[in-house]
Amino acid sequence: MESNVDYSLPIKLKDENSFVDWGAVERPIGEKISQTSGFLISKNKTQESGYWQCTEGSWNCHVTNTEFCHFLEGECTYISDKGQVIEVIPGTVAIFPKDWKGTCSIKKKIKKYYCIIFD
Repeated sequence: MESNVDYSLPIKLKDENSFVDWGAVERPIGEKISQTSGFLISKNKTQESGYWQCTEGSWNCHVTNTEFCHFLEGECTYISDKGQVIEVIPGTVAIFPKDWKGTCSIKKKIKKYYCIIFD
């Protein structure tokens, strides 16, 4: 079966239909519910990496494993339960430690590459 993703570097989508619908966020805040989609690049016992995108909206989030993110497009704000604010714009790189909790508010659809470390 032929893949819709070219895994050579840099990774390129053959078309927008390559994305898998990953559904709505689990704990939305308000009436606008963010929808997620993406695709896996690799996954094994120690890590998962892929491409993820999410539409506008806000939700409570809990990062269960350490996650590295490189944001390619969009605008959003993450606020940890401890009050730390991360303003995301294209080019932002962020690392969320295991058990990070807070809120995410997406103002403009975000797209990112991610790597989750299973710790």
